Amino acid sequence: MYCDSLLQPAPGDFTIDDQSSSTDPTVTAVGDTNACGTSRSTADSSFNLRLSRNLANNTSYVITITNNADDEIQDAANNTLNTPTSVTFTSGAGDFTPPTMTDARMSNNAGPSSDFVEGGDSFTVTFSEEMNASTTGTISIQDQDGTSATIQCSAVSGANQADCSWNDPTNTVMTVSLQGTLATTANGSTFGLQVPFNITSLTGITDTTGNPPNVLGSADRLVDYE
Repeated sequence: MYCDSLLQPAPGDFTIDDQSSSTDPTVTAVGDTNACGTSRSTADSSFNLRLSRNLANNTSYVITITNNADDEIQDAANNTLNTPTSVTFTSGAGDFTPPTMTDARMSNNAGPSSDFVEGGDSFTVTFSEEMNASTTGTISIQDQDGTSATIQCSAVSGANQADCSWNDPTNTVMTVSLQGTLATTANGSTFGLQVPFNITSLTGITDTTGNPPNVLGSADRLVDYE
């Protein structure tokens, strides 16, 4: 199967019918991560469709190609796909496995202090799977002598406020940048929140199916210099 190099299929050529709901997802992009080949020599058996929302679990869907008047889609023998044509499929079971943190590290220390305290100080967290890329939520941290603080992902200026951004489109790495000074909620034997420090909890940060991270079961939750 391949697609005409000039007349590529468009999102409007496809409809998706959720058999259990009156509200259907729509196609927002065609071939953005797995493109349709544009010649017989690059013919393949598939190309991707990006949807406006995640599919529901264990649900029957009908996907229909509604327009192929310009012979956009052909097989390797130049036979044109007849349209409209439909196929029914059932989405997979739900994902109940929580993500974990696989890497945590400082990405910037603005100074003058070497502690994690000034606006501009930042760290990154890498997760084991795609996350929902929410820019809100809270991150609790604690250094090695017991000093602790809670960061609010908000992107507004102020004490304990941070900009929490993601590495679109994979959304597996979150960068947390302080937008003001960090005020501690408990002080250990040494003043200030020192590097390295542990991430002790994440609230409002989940994977794409709503599972919160397994913080204590993560391979790396210690934010340090690497």
